[in-house]
Amino acid sequence: MQLGRSLPGTFGPDGGRPTHRRYVAEALLLGALLLAASGRFFYTAWRNNELGLLREVFLQYKAATLAVDFADFGAVHRGLGGSLARMFTSDAVDAAIAFHFASALGVAFVLALLFARFHAPVVRRVVFAVVAIALMMRWGEDGGRTDLAVVALLGAATLAWLSGRIVTAALTVGLGLFIHEASVILGVPLLAAFAWRDASRGDLAWQRVRTLLMILGAVLALYFAFPWLPHSTNAEIATRVRERVGNNEAVDVALYFALAGFRGIRAAICQNAKDPTASMHVAMGLIVIAVTALALAPWRGANRWMVLLAGLPGYLLLASVANDYARWTLYACIALWLFAISAPQAALASFDRRVALADVACLAAGCVLVLALVPATRPGISRVVSPVPRVDQWLYRSPGPKPLGFAEVVARCDPYWRDVLRASP
Repeated sequence: MQLGRSLPGTFGPDGGRPTHRRYVAEALLLGALLLAASGRFFYTAWRNNELGLLREVFLQYKAATLAVDFADFGAVHRGLGGSLARMFTSDAVDAAIAFHFASALGVAFVLALLFARFHAPVVRRVVFAVVAIALMMRWGEDGGRTDLAVVALLGAATLAWLSGRIVTAALTVGLGLFIHEASVILGVPLLAAFAWRDASRGDLAWQRVRTLLMILGAVLALYFAFPWLPHSTNAEIATRVRERVGNNEAVDVALYFALAGFRGIRAAICQNAKDPTASMHVAMGLIVIAVTALALAPWRGANRWMVLLAGLPGYLLLASVANDYARWTLYACIALWLFAISAPQAALASFDRRVALADVACLAAGCVLVLALVPATRPGISRVVSPVPRVDQWLYRSPGPKPLGFAEVVARCDPYWRDVLRASP
């Protein structure tokens, strides 16, 4: 479908005939709103006169995670994010902030490009914009993580796929593996859903799929070879990161999960097993994903199994090995967004009453998603654990069981966890 092609509005001939210029203007507006929403954590700290607290407490964990890089420590997992952050500034906390906004700029850019080429009725476009902004508002509340970098790469891979550059799409997803494993865990099912959708239309040859698999296999082989490549010991990494960021428990916890490898995964799985609220958080994440699917209607131009492949396997795998359920939920939602907006043919506008009602129902689902994700998370509620913070606020007021804190978790699951920071990998 050409960029200049116009479509009638969903609600009839008075809906207008959108032009290329209008699409570009709306995409630029969406990109600007996304970038603004990404700074929510910084604005909140400034408004509450807590910029000092932001540096000394809130960003310590994130800065320690990004302080582990290739340049200083050699072949370390997730070292690419830290290497990129180090390019902005040597101050670890400032680097985390700069990396967050650079990643947010990347997300705003790729999502705006996808939105500009999404030729759909005005209500459908509004829904996609609302969902994207709601997701970014939630990411913006927890600034400093690598999540937005992963989303930017997934969006770039989607653009590459749409342009017929399957090799570039595979390399982009593989590159994200060295920032966070979620890039491959979410990206591979997403690419598989793209391939299935294209193959069902006769647009994808098996040889290209084989090339895709070979590239991803080579990337995984390199990732698993890291323990045999030159790198610093855990003790050396811990010492130098503490010098850059600080010597406190938040830094040590970040280093533990960055360096513990499968030992850290076992501790996280143990935490999930012992947490009385784990099943509730997983279920709430699934509900948020379902509402997102209702809003985006990603089955238009695909079958429902493709939709499940795009959004569900990655979420279930991540939720089984770590309790950052809110993060995994947002990842699954953006995967559905990317799958839906990249459909080979946007649902054409129709004056049929059923189509108009379906679009209104999608808009209603988008509004429900905003109510679930956008309200500020109150103190005491974990932004990374709770997919819907309002539910956790009710839980804390109830007499039922409460989530476990980290100290209680490690006492049960890995009481000698600090040994990781003194050992060789």
